[in-house]
Amino acid sequence: MLSIVHARTDFFQREIGQPQPNTKTGPAPGFAGAIPIDTQSFSQVALSGDVAFLGCDLEINRRYGRHNPGAASFLRKKTKAAGPYRGLYDLGSVTSTDPSEAMIEIADTAATVVNSGGLPVIIGCDHTASLAGLLGSARDEPERPVYVYFDAHFDLGRNCAEDDRLHNGGFVGDMLRHKWARCAVNIGGRSIATQLDYPDTPRFASIPAYTSISLLTQCLAPLKGETIYVSLDADVLDPAFAPNVACPEPGGLSVEALSRCCRWLNRNCRVIGADLMEALPHQGNRLAEDALLKCLLTLTGKEPLHETRHRIRTEKSTHSPARPETTSSRKTNVPYCRLVETNAATPCEEPSMKDRTQTTRPATVVS
Repeated sequence: MLSIVHARTDFFQREIGQPQPNTKTGPAPGFAGAIPIDTQSFSQVALSGDVAFLGCDLEINRRYGRHNPGAASFLRKKTKAAGPYRGLYDLGSVTSTDPSEAMIEIADTAATVVNSGGLPVIIGCDHTASLAGLLGSARDEPERPVYVYFDAHFDLGRNCAEDDRLHNGGFVGDMLRHKWARCAVNIGGRSIATQLDYPDTPRFASIPAYTSISLLTQCLAPLKGETIYVSLDADVLDPAFAPNVACPEPGGLSVEALSRCCRWLNRNCRVIGADLMEALPHQGNRLAEDALLKCLLTLTGKEPLHETRHRIRTEKSTHSPARPETTSSRKTNVPYCRLVETNAATPCEEPSMKDRTQTTRPATVVS
């Protein structure tokens, strides 16, 4: 069986470099009101689908954008009153002060959570930590997952040396090169420099930020039924909704658009792990942080208890059952979007010759 490569400390040490100071501000729990717990206890009490947060206040390897050490503890403090939610746990923060060992700690913790039937959610600083979340969440998967990331930048590292990509501007390129993910799908990319570095990138597709909300789920249709890992980079939102991010770009998604995408992925895909990165600590209001956490929890299938009760009352008062979400079989022409309907057998790979005789035409991602 095919499994994700188990990341080794020596590899990350060679690729990332020397240790950095650990600036975490304390283990106080509270991501969206989550219950504090240690990893061993979580394994004993977790129910299927329970969410386990892990914070990382250490920047792993930032090359681009403003520095944001301590972002996880900041988000924990800012969102502790966002709940209450059912089935949320907070495992505390990464303890290692060495970036390579922190990557291993994140991956090992994520793997433990998955093996306990839970869903790991990493809250970090620079986006490089997302790679560790993917490696840990997919460690025991029989097939490599699809990496779906909401980000203003592609992070392919096409402008970097081939042996210098394991940083927040190139880790997706390394991910594809080492085949740690079957393919990568970006949603919300809009940086001018980013748009120039995608040509001829195999197993990569993108949905632009300016795609209308009504077309977003149609663009996501090729992912239906896939096993995915999802990453939210805070800069995917327009600065009007999330002004405090490490690498702001104008013209991003609205909170509603991000929420719609997260809900669709939860209902139509198998999510094995997720993360939120690149928020910038700021002492202003917490509206952006609450919005991002709420979208993240929508992705995991969680909602506040008061909203759950309201939904149940609404459903009981409706005589006709809610119709399931469906995807139109009609091919839609979406300008600049590289998600199209073809004869490919899977969303990320070209079909073999024997598959070409099939009469069905499932949607696919083409690079």
